[in-house]
Amino acid sequence: MKARERRKDILELLLQRGTVLVEELVNRHEVSRMTVHRDLDELVEEGWAAKIRGGVTVLSATQFESDFSFRQHVNQAEKQRIAAIAAAQVNDGEAIALGYGTTVARMLPELRKTPDLTIATASLPCIAALSEDKNVELLAIGGKYIRKFDGFFGRIAEKGFGELMLDACFISTSAMRMPNLYHQDERVVQIKLVMLAAARRKYLLMDHDKIGHSALYHMGRIDLFDTIITDRALTPEDAEIAASHGVEVIVA
Repeated sequence: MKARERRKDILELLLQRGTVLVEELVNRHEVSRMTVHRDLDELVEEGWAAKIRGGVTVLSATQFESDFSFRQHVNQAEKQRIAAIAAAQVNDGEAIALGYGTTVARMLPELRKTPDLTIATASLPCIAALSEDKNVELLAIGGKYIRKFDGFFGRIAEKGFGELMLDACFISTSAMRMPNLYHQDERVVQIKLVMLAAARRKYLLMDHDKIGHSALYHMGRIDLFDTIITDRALTPEDAEIAASHGVEVIVA
């Protein structure tokens, strides 16, 4: 395994667990301790993690701030299941909004099978993928491009979504600690609230790694949404909170 692939594997483990030990990485990759320490030094220098005694720990914001190009490789199977269930909620001829998340982007192959769709999105990967699809009417929402999230934000983008009346909206968020939703970036919170206000049905797509965490900005409570689609059953306590807020939970 090349160094870059090895570091990507280490970072994925960090995002899943929070802490990884050097000895475990030595055995996992069958390399020397010196090689592992070089890999960890690179991750520390890039701002992903911090060294601790005998291992490394993820920085508090890394789980939420990792960029689109990395996040699309994390929890791929889980995200695919969530996306398939989400796409099945869309009916022929509807107008929908797609958010910025990597899970949301995985809905596209299934959505292409749904006739006469109109899709509004400010996600550059979604815009690029749909730009040559003759079976979908694309409403490409522009604005200020933010590379970290690979999409368009700000007043122009908010105005674009604010002028629409949509059948459904599919978005994700960084963290959920019942009954509250969070994101590490205020700009993302703001435009997602505008998108939700423009839609009749509202779906939250969230893999299990996001549950039980919080982030800097409070987005709102789960009753912003009609349905949460996730890949693992909620704890009995979280399921009870969701039910008390009138939110349907679908496990993919």
